[in-house]
Amino acid sequence: MLVAPAPTQELLLNLSDSMFASLLAQEVRHRLRQLSTHIYFGIFFGVSFLLMNALGGAFADANITIFGMGPNTNANSPFAINATTLFVSLLGLMITAPFMGQSVYRDYDSGIHPLVFSTPVSKAKYLGSRFLGAVLVHLYLYAGLTAGLVLGAAAPWVDPSQLGAFRPMAYLQPYLLYLLPNLLWVGGLFVALPAFTRRMLPNYIGGVLLFMGYNIAAVLLGGDALRNSTVASVVDPFGLIPTQQLTRYWTAAEQNAQLVPLEGMVLLNRVLWLGVGLAVVAGLYAGFRFAHLPGQQSGDDDETGAEGPSLAEVTPTSLIHAVDLPGAALSEHWGARLRQFTSIVRRSFLYVVRDVYFYAIVGASIIFLVVAASQSGQINGTPVQPVTYHIVGQLGNQFSLFMVILITFYAGQLVWRERDVEVQQVHDTLPLPTSVTLSAKGTALGLVCATLMLVVLTTGVATQLSYGFTDLNLGLYLTELYGVQLVDYLLYAALALTVHAVVNHKYLGHFIVVAFFLGLAFSSQLGIEHTLWRYGSDPGLPYSAMNEYGHFAGAFAWHKLLWAAVALAMATVARLAWVRGEESTLSVRLRQARRRLSPAVWGTLGVAGVVAFGTGTFIYVNTTVWNTFRTSSEQTDLRAEYEKTYERYATKPQPRIDAADLNIDLYPDRRDARLAGTYVLVNDQSTAVDTVFIDTPADANVDWLSFGRAAETVRRDETYGVRLVDLAEPLAPGDSTSLTFDTWVRNDGFTTGGSQTSIVHNGTFIGSGELPRIGYDAGAELSDRSQRDDHGLDPEPRMRPQSDSSARMRPYVARDATWLDYEATVSTSADQVPLATGTRDSSWTTGGRRHVRFRTSAPTAGFFSFLSARYEEASGTWTPPDSSLNRGRPVDIEVFHHPTHDYNTGRMIDAVKQSLTYYTRHFGPYQSREVRIAEFPRYAGFAQSFLGTIPYSESVGFIARVDPETDIDYPYYITAHEMGHQWWGHQVVSGPVWGATMLVESLAQYSALMVMEETYGRDKMKRFLEYELDEYLSGRSLESREERPLMTAAASQGYIHYEKGSLVMYALKEYLGEETVNRVLREFLRANQYQSPPFVTSEALVERFEAAAPDSLKGFVGDLFRKITLYDNRATGATYRETADGRYRVTLTVEARKQQADSIGASPTEAPMDLPVEIGVFAEESEVGAEDQRTLYRQTHRLTSGTQEITVTVDEKPARAGVDPFTLLIDRETEDNMTTVTRAD
Repeated sequence: MLVAPAPTQELLLNLSDSMFASLLAQEVRHRLRQLSTHIYFGIFFGVSFLLMNALGGAFADANITIFGMGPNTNANSPFAINATTLFVSLLGLMITAPFMGQSVYRDYDSGIHPLVFSTPVSKAKYLGSRFLGAVLVHLYLYAGLTAGLVLGAAAPWVDPSQLGAFRPMAYLQPYLLYLLPNLLWVGGLFVALPAFTRRMLPNYIGGVLLFMGYNIAAVLLGGDALRNSTVASVVDPFGLIPTQQLTRYWTAAEQNAQLVPLEGMVLLNRVLWLGVGLAVVAGLYAGFRFAHLPGQQSGDDDETGAEGPSLAEVTPTSLIHAVDLPGAALSEHWGARLRQFTSIVRRSFLYVVRDVYFYAIVGASIIFLVVAASQSGQINGTPVQPVTYHIVGQLGNQFSLFMVILITFYAGQLVWRERDVEVQQVHDTLPLPTSVTLSAKGTALGLVCATLMLVVLTTGVATQLSYGFTDLNLGLYLTELYGVQLVDYLLYAALALTVHAVVNHKYLGHFIVVAFFLGLAFSSQLGIEHTLWRYGSDPGLPYSAMNEYGHFAGAFAWHKLLWAAVALAMATVARLAWVRGEESTLSVRLRQARRRLSPAVWGTLGVAGVVAFGTGTFIYVNTTVWNTFRTSSEQTDLRAEYEKTYERYATKPQPRIDAADLNIDLYPDRRDARLAGTYVLVNDQSTAVDTVFIDTPADANVDWLSFGRAAETVRRDETYGVRLVDLAEPLAPGDSTSLTFDTWVRNDGFTTGGSQTSIVHNGTFIGSGELPRIGYDAGAELSDRSQRDDHGLDPEPRMRPQSDSSARMRPYVARDATWLDYEATVSTSADQVPLATGTRDSSWTTGGRRHVRFRTSAPTAGFFSFLSARYEEASGTWTPPDSSLNRGRPVDIEVFHHPTHDYNTGRMIDAVKQSLTYYTRHFGPYQSREVRIAEFPRYAGFAQSFLGTIPYSESVGFIARVDPETDIDYPYYITAHEMGHQWWGHQVVSGPVWGATMLVESLAQYSALMVMEETYGRDKMKRFLEYELDEYLSGRSLESREERPLMTAAASQGYIHYEKGSLVMYALKEYLGEETVNRVLREFLRANQYQSPPFVTSEALVERFEAAAPDSLKGFVGDLFRKITLYDNRATGATYRETADGRYRVTLTVEARKQQADSIGASPTEAPMDLPVEIGVFAEESEVGAEDQRTLYRQTHRLTSGTQEITVTVDEKPARAGVDPFTLLIDRETEDNMTTVTRAD
């Protein structure tokens, strides 16, 4: 190397001090001259513009929620702007990685780095100017994001009601909290990695690993948000998770008004990751060598100490040697082609899997999968048994996003491999067909995918074994991973290879592939919903232990055959577009493509086209001819039209079903069902009924429908399944007639949604909704306000006021029946067990079919279910512990379950027994002779209570893995809850008015809580109530209309009547006493049991509670039920002193506040507080909840608003103390309720 004289060096170094600004300006100009920079700007702008339009209601029926945004959150609110900015910047990671990395890598890529490294510029100025220039231009890209949000909100087609006031700080704050800090360390990392490794691949892998870190945090939060919140907030490198947790309980009003504060875990996360990131960047910078060779510094002496002849001393002839080259014969035999193919497959596969970065991906993937497996399926922190179908499904789904990213990156790496190492001129001159090269590289990419599937399989098996679970199903692993998921990945690989071959630009190819997958993910939001228009899509292939893949397999196979043909056609296009040599202009490539159109190519395209057309036609016939396909927008239009056409019949008098005699024939093998029977209809109205409104499922085949008197069908609407029947002689008040019907539910072919799941090969579960119903269905009306406005419908309340006596003439659970007599004959295949509501009266087998007659022994609502499966049965008998309970009658208990799902059957039987004991003692007799629990496939995840029968999904209890010492026993709780409905819902019910669900769901919640408390103890209830509190407070932010008090909650407000109902009823029990609450409930039940219309309301029960409360608590009872009341209680300090008798006097300082919130959660108003509140003192210092500590003191003290001191004396040395330690009151910040007790000075 030539070395400048010392004076010259000094001069150049002095000049270099003034070069930084010049280098920075040069970098910025270079970036701004590149077309890709402005394309990236347009991408950020376009994505944010479309998102703002979607959030602002520009797209009909679009339902987009980003990071906790509620339906009432303004599209341009500070919360929405923050969430959207974070979301787009996270997606933009695929742009940030190559954009920042190109700052340095372009010198290596162009081969000019030896020249650059010989300049008198220090590595600090070199890297600093490149980095800062890239950051400045990247801020220009982010400006596109902000511009898209601003202009998107200003678009004239955006719904003004979805917008709030323009606040500049809402757009600036995300830069200060997230974009700039992340850009400093993430951008620095993406500059330092290619500088240090001299490769771009580490940037892509680094981006994947960072994204995986965010997803690990998201998985932790999704598994158990309460227990994992702190860890998840720390793990997330971008700050999204701590922000989500900080704002978790924000109401819509708060989301619309408040900026995200820099405090708590958000502050910790930002400081931590900025520090860690900059430290890593500093380490890479220190290891970077500013020299042509990595181990050589710029300006080093070239002398090595080794002596040799100079070039002048070497004669030219001495450099030339004769070499005898062996002869080579070209062969185009298939064997030679196979060896070429195998060689390229091997080299391409090893190129990927031998790379150190691939091992980094595998290692990080294993960590991610282990975390995902540990968190999957949890309910309230309680895990499930690691059964194979659950583990492989959860791990495969969690890993799918990373597979798509890796396919995208490695497809580009394989297509560009020869050009990246600059040997394409040699490689492309080889007598190697393009088809061999392309197919071999595609096969290698497929083998990489298969290898990663092996990682999922290994992790899944290891997870199962780590839990001591040995019932492995390796066949299901292979089927799911290699027969289902790998097929999708191979289709994606074909697309990615084709895009890279056609586009002929690595980074643009990466972007197009990722953009395509994002578009595919949001295609339904854009109105592209049919599977024929979404590449690689299928109707779904859910697996159930009961039904395995069932009828879904056929539809899945047909769709994959279609897309395989499309992939073959794309691969053929890729072969035509494949670049060989240096000439890559469009005109040259088109000429080459025309020359490559050989008969074999035409034949391949023809075969692919025929198969695609044939399978596409078959799919179209199944989904749109044999079945009905409607887009979401079309379904919304139909619902609106239904209301416009038939709403006038909502107030017309209709007869009530007084008795039902049904014949239900189930055919699981062909997934059909015949539903026939006779209703006895009674006119319980004060006026005659001349027209009967009959509603049947739109897809049902009605073979017979007749009345017991002369009648004429005046309107038959097949679209809605509506029939209007005029009676020749009106049905007078008190008069009755019969309605006989014979209908079929048939499943011909398949639909785009995989067909309905109520009638399946094993595990049929159909409800009374498949039967003909009487009267207008108000539940079919649109409830979304913007949709109603778009369709010209008046704003409608979700339910009727309690004062509307006409609405209370029908129960809300079944609009056409009150308390009826019911019997049914159910038949099914001989190898299955038919089940239905009621007691088994008789059974027989004939014609290869099993028949059972069921009959109820008590009145029932018009709410039935019919099930059929190959069950095993666990049974027991509850005998009243006291002859006065349940009139001394025992109750048979039956649990029908899948043969391998016996994990919790004993727990369910125990829960039934304990429920019967508690409920019959405190509420009254049980009305049936049996309790029957029946498992159904996990296509739905709920349990539901019918009279004496409880269908129970395999996913919510049958496979739970419960440790009663540490876990919430939710199978026990759910069973007790559904048993509670045998009283609350099947003996007393309200009409479809505000607060109806309080009398059914909230009372069932309370009943189950009491059974749980009696079984597990009072101190164990805190943890369950913490989850209920979390669900209620987070549910407030997702409210689509307005939050209502518990007493007037709507049927759709589950977070109120379930979670808040638990909190309110348990607090009521603690304040009024269990016996008082149960006495009120018992008297209320007796007064309204099997009540005739008009039905009772929740107000009647609340009035009873208020009457039972002492005067000092009447206001508190009103706060619980009639208002939205929040508390803010804090323990600000606690000290102790030893007393003369060896005890400890504890002085606790507390602050108490009570607030009343409005329906949208705006800033609560202060209300005076004067209420007894529990004070607790605990012996063992711990950061866990109060239930995990030894209680020294737990008594109520009357607190008023403000700061006050409480002094108590305990027998042992205290460690912690607090106010409302067991969370009886609704408090948005419970962590400050407890504090450490210190010795007083």
